[in-house]
Amino acid sequence: MSKTILLVDDESDFLDPFSKKLQAAGYMVITASGPEEAKAKYAANRDRIDLVITDRVMWVEGEELDHAGLIVARHIRDRDATLPIILHSEMDEVRAKIIREQIASLGVVVMRKQQPFQDYLHYIQSLEPGVKLRP
Repeated sequence: MSKTILLVDDESDFLDPFSKKLQAAGYMVITASGPEEAKAKYAANRDRIDLVITDRVMWVEGEELDHAGLIVARHIRDRDATLPIILHSEMDEVRAKIIREQIASLGVVVMRKQQPFQDYLHYIQSLEPGVKLRP
């Protein structure tokens, strides 16, 4: 059975090719281009979603929100305390470490968008096979 990933990013030049790479690796992908769409798609597909990958910074109503991905992560955490969530963004390792420390209580994995796709795939594949993906 294929695992389903909710992929959230406002940049179509990232969302589309990354979604295709995940599909080529054998995953079902549900895409959303912002926090509200992500929340709606999560609600509609909650029982199917095994992992969420969300951008940290997204444009919402013409404004760049530094915490848009946290809105998504908190919304999901309120409904599912164990669903794996990757929060990613273009950042250096120092900034990634700061963010990891700030959101440690959410149980969210922080990754840098510039990391190779294989790093994402390695994390996804490290989750226990044969059951709903959990960190």
